[in-house]
Amino acid sequence: MSTFPFFPVINHTRDISVETPPSPGGIGGHLLVATEHRFQQTPDGVFWSASGHYETWRRLLPPPSGCSPFAHVTIAARVCQVRELSENAKPVEGPGLTVAPLPSYIGPLGYLRSSRRLRKAFSELVSSGTFTCFMARQPGLISGRLVQVLRSAGLSWITEVVGDPDEVFSLRGGIKHPLCRLFRWIISDLQRRVTAESLGVVYVSGGALQSRYPTRGIIGTASNVDLQPVCYRSPRPARSGRPRTGMQGQEDVFQLGSVP
Repeated sequence: MSTFPFFPVINHTRDISVETPPSPGGIGGHLLVATEHRFQQTPDGVFWSASGHYETWRRLLPPPSGCSPFAHVTIAARVCQVRELSENAKPVEGPGLTVAPLPSYIGPLGYLRSSRRLRKAFSELVSSGTFTCFMARQPGLISGRLVQVLRSAGLSWITEVVGDPDEVFSLRGGIKHPLCRLFRWIISDLQRRVTAESLGVVYVSGGALQSRYPTRGIIGTASNVDLQPVCYRSPRPARSGRPRTGMQGQEDVFQLGSVP
């Protein structure tokens, strides 16, 4: 978990030298996070997700839940209406955390059809005056849309880099599509530009992502892995005879709670 050293810089403009001190006690402000997650919403109005639920975003809240100085966090994500939830879905909203629904779409063609509506939605959010800080969660075209709106408004943003599109869309990556090379170039280039201009960046790696997607702003590190209690186990009792060494975890089931 990161201490997010640049979070106290809120109400900022494109001029990084202009800073507004945090509120008394260090807690205050409202953070808007743009993410590629796709939430589900049931008829009762509740938002659900199996990998982007409340526990995933809790670290962005103020102590004791998290480690940021923001009193409130809003997650801007695609939302689809459902009657039956996907497996392991949990509520997204909770104390200090709300959802700003974005148009739902799937795939590259869906993005192109929804691009104008996404820009309009972010324009309304930014111009509302509700938010004092903006986070672009990369890689992702959705957070890229937010950055376009912020640039036009003369506002800055902070970035969380949770993956490398250069690897995801490579031949050895997990995504197979005839246009993978094009996606690789577009999304990697977008991530480089977003991080380069960011006020500060949190990376989920110790050095690889920092070197590929550098920033002129402040740098922090964090983990985007949410390990559930089942991921941990008591060490096996020592056996008699010749001592052995090994790596614990090969047989464990690791549940990744947050994915790009």
